[in-house]
Amino acid sequence: MEGVNKSSRTWKAYKVSKSLVPNNSITKKSSWDRKREEALKEKEFKDKLRQLKQEKHDQKMEKINKRKEREEKKIEQERLQILQQRLNQKRIDRMRRKEKRNKALNEGRKK
Repeated sequence: MEGVNKSSRTWKAYKVSKSLVPNNSITKKSSWDRKREEALKEKEFKDKLRQLKQEKHDQKMEKINKRKEREEKKIEQERLQILQQRLNQKRIDRMRRKEKRNKALNEGRKK
């Protein structure tokens, strides 16, 4: 179909078939390499993002654990303080009873 029409109009622009276009493996390879590099960069970015999220989560959990430990220590100290007061009160009561007995005994001896 080459040549000129009678009316000298070209109806269609002739296309070169793809089989005649040289297979440029360099461009294909470079585009594949580019895609692979982009995928690798994206993977590294996601890994970094995941790592940052994990660090943030770890810090948050560490804060929560520290707060719980502080609260537990505070409760334990209050419990020990109350227990100490009870024990001190019992000791004081014992000493008073002992003093009363000693006083009563001493008064009984003096008579």
